[in-house]
Amino acid sequence: MSSLERSLEETPTWAVASVCAVFIIISVLIERGIHSLGKFFQ
Repeated sequence: MSSLERSLEETPTWAVASVCAVFIIISVLIERGIHSLGKFFQ
């Protein structure tokens, strides 16, 4: 492990929360897109 890498324990809480929020937003957008495609093809 290089000196530039951090363990999860050393990572700031706001950084972890930001990454989680981005994943959640992306997954919601994908879900809405799939839902819209389903309505379009019906």
